[in-house]
Amino acid sequence: MYEFIFHYDGEAGSEVVLPLAPEYMKTEEKSLNKLIRLFGGGETNILKGLGLRDLTLKFLLPKNNVLTEMSESEFNEPIFYLAKFREFIDNKKPVRLTITRKQQKGGVIFAGNILVSFEEYEVMENAGEEGDFWVTLKLKETLR
Repeated sequence: MYEFIFHYDGEAGSEVVLPLAPEYMKTEEKSLNKLIRLFGGGETNILKGLGLRDLTLKFLLPKNNVLTEMSESEFNEPIFYLAKFREFIDNKKPVRLTITRKQQKGGVIFAGNILVSFEEYEVMENAGEEGDFWVTLKLKETLR
């Protein structure tokens, strides 16, 4: 089981827990290398190391609590999350993303956290799934 939590560092009560783990999470790491084309032909590459990571998450915001393992008091409707994502963009502050990968028997396989900025998100509604929202969220690693 995966748990995805967004929050501002040092701000109690700012936690936003996704109701379901994403369908997928893609992490892109690109180098900052600089390719230079030489005047007489050929090319050379100046090695500069890694740039900031890009993350893409696709997940469902369900209209009700049937699919989640959240209690009724923890569960929020999709509009809550969409408003929070908008707030994260508008506040112009880095957001901590904590991902916990838990085993069924309770142990943690791997946990990670990263400061990110919310770059953009896309919301889709599908026929036959009225009230459920599919979200594709694009994040960029941020350094303090």
